Parts: sequence; C-alpha cells; structure tokens
Amino acid sequence: MATVSTHGQPVHQGWHVVSDQALATDPDGARRTWSGGGSVLLAPARRGVHGDWFRAAIDRLPAAIGRDHLALFTSGSTGAPRLVIGTRARTEALARQIHLGQELDSVERTVSLLPLTYGYAFVNQWVWAHVHERTLVASPGLGDMAATRALLHDGPDTMICLVGPMLALLARAIDQPLVSVTRVNFAGGPFPWSERELIARLFPRARVFANYGCTEAMPRLTITAAESLRGPRDLGAPVPGVELAVDERGDLRFRSPYGAVGLLDADGYREVGADEWLATSDLAEPDGDRFRLVGRTSEVYKRYGEKVSVALQLEAVREVWPGTAAVISEPDPSGEPGHVLVLAPSPEDAAVRAVLKVFRSRFPRSQWPQRVDSVDALPLSDNGKPDLAALAALPRRVHWKLPL
Repeated sequence: MATVSTHGQPVHQGWHVVSDQALATDPDGARRTWSGGGSVLLAPARRGVHGDWFRAAIDRLPAAIGRDHLALFTSGSTGAPRLVIGTRARTEALARQIHLGQELDSVERTVSLLPLTYGYAFVNQWVWAHVHERTLVASPGLGDMAATRALLHDGPDTMICLVGPMLALLARAIDQPLVSVTRVNFAGGPFPWSERELIARLFPRARVFANYGCTEAMPRLTITAAESLRGPRDLGAPVPGVELAVDERGDLRFRSPYGAVGLLDADGYREVGADEWLATSDLAEPDGDRFRLVGRTSEVYKRYGEKVSVALQLEAVREVWPGTAAVISEPDPSGEPGHVLVLAPSPEDAAVRAVLKVFRSRFPRSQWPQRVDSVDALPLSDNGKPDLAALAALPRRVHWKLPL
C-alpha cells in the first residue's frame, strides 16, 4: 500500500499526490514535483474521499504511467469517484493553446479564486503560469472577500477564472471596478449571458472568455471571446485540433490531442485510444458550424413522455431573476420524475410572479417545477458550483406549488 505525501520522492510507482494546500502555499515545491519526471495526482479537499481512496487508486494504475502523467479526480455524471489520466506534455500543450486563445501575452499574473486542484483552474492558471513564467497568486478565495478584493484592486494586468455562481458573491463584496483585471474566464457551467452588464461594470478593462470542456478533455474543448458568442448556449469555437460531434441521441462527444489517455473507475483502468471519441456527459445540437448546449445528461429527463431540460429552464429564469438559482430533483405526487426550482436570496412576491410568467410563456405545464423554493444563499462546492446535495438537505421556504 502506498504512503501519500505531497512533495519529495514519488509515493508509489512514480506518483506524487498533491493537495490544494501544497499548490497554493509551496509553489516552488509544486513546480519541482511537476517538472521532476514523476506523475502527479491532484487530490482536492472535501470531495468525499480520503487518503485511503487515493492510495488504493494509485495501486491500481499501471506502473508504465508512473512518469510524466497527470491524474484529475472527478465524480462525473455518475457520482462515483474516478481518475482521469492525461500527460504532462499534453497538458502543457493545452496551456499554450489557452494562452493563444485567451490572448494572454500582456497578462503578468493570475489570481486563483478557485481551488487549484480543480482541473479548470489548474490548467488555466497553475500550468499556464508555469509554462509561460508568469506569477500565480493564491488568494483566500470567496471565504475572505476583503483580502481577495485587495488583491484584485491593485496590481499588474491580471487574469482570473470564475464559475457563474461566483458573480453574485463578487458583486456584493466589490465596491469599485477592478481595473487591474484584464482577463476574465468562465467555465464549469453555462456562460452567465444575462449578467454581461454586471461583468462589464465589475471588470471594465477585461476581455471576457467563455470556456467549455470536461474532465476527460483535461479539461478544455472550446475557447470563445464573450462578444463572439451567439447566445447563452453557444459552445463556441473548438481549440485547434479538437473535434466535436453529436450522436443520434444528441450526446456531445469529442476527440482531442490534449485529452485523457486513460480512465480509472470501479471497473478498473483502461487506455483511451488515439482515435477514440469520448463522451462529455452533455447533450447538444448543431448550430451552423458550432454546437448549442442543451444540458447535462443528468439534467435532461422525460416526464409523461416529454423531454425536460433543466438547463433551458435555468437559462430562462436568469433573464428575470437577478439572484442565483438551482434545481434539485424531486418526483411529483404520481411518482413521475420532477424537479424543484430554488432561488437565492428569498424573493419578493413580484419576483416569484415574474419567474412563473416565464414558465407559463415558454414551457408546457408538464415541464414546470413542482415548487419554487428559496434559501438565503445557495451552498457552493469548493469549485464554486451549487452543492445540490447540501441544498436538498437545507430547510427551504416555499413560495409556490404546482396545482394538482
């Protein structure tokens, strides 16, 4: 059985296990580990797994990949933990494509607001800074907004990486425009299309980019300047070398020279073939020379034989609701699949009526949520996305119920 550590000698078969804390507080050690020829497994904090799981996972990996590889942890669409394996060379090549796609020549530093073991932040910030010899500053994140605000108010041209739900928190905490921020990236969910004016006010000097990908892509598939997006569901332009396609069911798949070379789950380890198409766990539809996102496979279900897209409903709600919103699954009284819309913070009656008007005008009654609930604030995971399991366990105020 392997002994897990963060830096120094490989812990097992050439693998080093690196934590969020190590990446943020010991940058020199992390760089030595990354460049030292061994392989790196990113171990995110508070993801429901512990050291024993990582030790057992390392023991199941082939010895042949104990050099110059990278493992990202994910629970994916199934909820079961697994590792996605890439290579250091592919990851650094993707960081160079990110540099070109996001026009980062003038950017001198990046400030991390997300955990650095989150694949999006690791590649777009940590690996990018390493490859291009730029400065990475690990902020205390949204848990200490005063310190984070001070970091972002002053300094050289700066890049940040966000997920959509972080915008509302930033807007409440920031009292003046952040003029040092000249690149803002969004990934990890739909681009916050309805918040474009807010983004422009917060970051008046910034170029803004929408980024799409999945862990299996290590983790980037498209990069698009916000002003070039055709709408909130536009997936944008693929990174050079990346191919996208949808199958007959609408599942979005990809092939990428930067993507995973192996996968480890409960069934064991398997190599990913050079010409193999991998699933993104998203549904999409063609839109000219691009694709338009329909939603996560886990967010699209059939109710009374009709397809319900949670992603489309949230997109419509955000047009009239200035707070945050999420959807949790809950069957209807007859046992059919259903969902509950949760708003934060608690809305006034007029805001609830505006949301209901959206449902009445755009969706058949069979697709409406069972209820509209609210909480003071959506619980967020470490990577800034709504924590749906925690949300489902919270007491919530009920503002409206679907009439029987």
